[in-house]
Amino acid sequence: MLSDDDEIVVPESIIEEANEAAEAVILLKSKTLYEKEYTAFCTWRNKRKKAKSVNEKIILAYIPERSKKVKSSSLWSYYSQLKKMLALKEKIDIGRFYQVTAFLKQHSRGYVAKKSKVFTREE
Repeated sequence: MLSDDDEIVVPESIIEEANEAAEAVILLKSKTLYEKEYTAFCTWRNKRKKAKSVNEKIILAYIPERSKKVKSSSLWSYYSQLKKMLALKEKIDIGRFYQVTAFLKQHSRGYVAKKSKVFTREE
């Protein structure tokens, strides 16, 4: 068992490999969308609300503001992207924020997704 004075020394090469592995969690194809949502949240958090940290109240203020401009299905996508990026970048799990998920569920109640028209055999 280590005391408070002892430190675990991790070689720099292992730290770099771990960082690369963490970055590979998000597919390269989707990475720009995830980064865009994370950047939008950070900009909102820093400029508009001057909040330095992330907690349930901050996310609960951000999501409803975001919901004014998008449909329910898109809101869930943005939440998912933000959840993944906050976990990777700031080590925060917003999946435990039950008021946020309750808001998302309430917001999507009654929402009917538009289905694409599909050609029939005759067409």
